[in-house]
Amino acid sequence: MKNGRYRMYDKEFKLRAVEMVEKGDGTMNAVAKSLGVNINTLSGWCKNYRENAEKAFRERKKELTPEEKRIRDLEKELKDIKLGYDILKKAVAIFSKAEQ
Repeated sequence: MKNGRYRMYDKEFKLRAVEMVEKGDGTMNAVAKSLGVNINTLSGWCKNYRENAEKAFRERKKELTPEEKRIRDLEKELKDIKLGYDILKKAVAIFSKAEQ
């Protein structure tokens, strides 16, 4: 599947590719060539899988965990509150100058 100018691969494809390398079905170069994937891409997938096996290749934006969603929402709320606070500080400074 293509997305813009980059080719996108689904999670199952990536897992199968990494599994082929891990099983020793061939060298990484041979597996990459047989799948039509750049060797650097396959190498990155293998590294990602070794470091984050259970979370590797999660779909972007689609699979936020409840904790990640809550954190994102709280960060947005904090940003809005800080903006309101900064506006109020500036308003107080302006009105206190006007009273003098």
